[in-house]
Amino acid sequence: METEQLDIFTENFVPKGTASRQEVHEKGEWHQTFHCHVVKREKDGIYILFQRRHPGKKVFPDCFDIAVAGHLMAGESPAAGIREIEEEIGLKILYTDLHPIGLFKEEIHTNGLTDREFCHVYYFETDAAIEQFSLQTDEVTGIVKIKLDDAIKLFTGKVKDVEASGFSQSEDGSRKQVSLQVGKHDFAYHIPEYYPTVFSSIQSSLAT
Repeated sequence: METEQLDIFTENFVPKGTASRQEVHEKGEWHQTFHCHVVKREKDGIYILFQRRHPGKKVFPDCFDIAVAGHLMAGESPAAGIREIEEEIGLKILYTDLHPIGLFKEEIHTNGLTDREFCHVYYFETDAAIEQFSLQTDEVTGIVKIKLDDAIKLFTGKVKDVEASGFSQSEDGSRKQVSLQVGKHDFAYHIPEYYPTVFSSIQSSLAT
């Protein structure tokens, strides 16, 4: 994985060549990623889904994060990121099913790495029960849902914690239902404006 080639860019999103994933993170090169948020309408409201990162991940282990995310390889367009949805949570959808939210520029320093990303951000709505999701076990160890309104309150600082419910999955594939209170510290870090902007955009889009 560390030898995979990624396109690299200037901070103004001007292409400047390719580099291995390892080199990209060691040198802090700007590169492209695909983010896809998953939402569900239920009788009591709209929910946003989060994956739980595997505890063996190098960065933000065991934290909740965007439902689906991954790197774009050298030469790939954002549409290629659709593969991450099936790989990580087992849902087969088309790129045309996605709703674009925008391009976000993130710079994150963690665990001795400098991660500079141009994030192509989307969302899609599913009617599948989260129990039907098939997880990539070396990447994802669970899925939880949080009411969209509550997620907005959490990431705008209006509340300190919110209710999350879903399931966790063990290495052997066994699952158990979970219900817990989560705060911002339980999530992988993104720039402060990321979640409020994304969630407000989703809320507005679903209201039309």
